[in-house]
Amino acid sequence: MVKSYTDQNGRQWFKVKVKVPSRQNPGVSIQRQKTKISTLKEANKLEKELYEQAQREVFDRESAGESFGAIAEGWYEAQYNGIDMEREVSKLTANDNYQALRIYCSSWWRMRARDINRGHVRQVIERMTVEGKSNSRKRHVKGCIHGAITWGIEQGLIKGITVSPA
Repeated sequence: MVKSYTDQNGRQWFKVKVKVPSRQNPGVSIQRQKTKISTLKEANKLEKELYEQAQREVFDRESAGESFGAIAEGWYEAQYNGIDMEREVSKLTANDNYQALRIYCSSWWRMRARDINRGHVRQVIERMTVEGKSNSRKRHVKGCIHGAITWGIEQGLIKGITVSPA
C-alpha cells in the first residue's frame, strides 16, 4: 500500500507498507515498510520489491517447519487425548513426558525442530549427568525427545529431516 504524506516543511513524501500473511500457518505474517520516498513511481517499484521480499521470508518460515515447543505441545495433546499414537499412554504418563521436555529441553522451545541435532541431545544428557540424574531418567528424557520429534515428522510438521536425532 502506497500512501502520501507531508512533513513539517511541507514536502510531500510517500510511504510503502506491505503485509504478507502465511496461507499455511496463521501465526506467520511478515510486514515491511519504507518511508521518505520522493516519487510515486519509486514508491510503486519499492512496493513490489518489498512484497516479493516478504513473500520469500514467509516461504522460508513455512518451509522451516514448527518450533520444538509447538511439536512438544502437539505431541502432548496427541498422547493426552489418544490421537494419532501407536500405543495409548495414561494421562499421567503424558503429563510426565511433557514436563520432562519442558524441564530439560526448555532452551530448545523456540528453536525449529529440524535444527535440533545429536549434539543438542548429548548436551541435555550430559547436563542431566552433572545434575546426578539416574540412567533410567536420562533414557526417559531421550525417549521423550525421540518420541516428540518422530511424531512431528510423521505428522508432517517437521520438514527437512526424516530421522530423529535422539
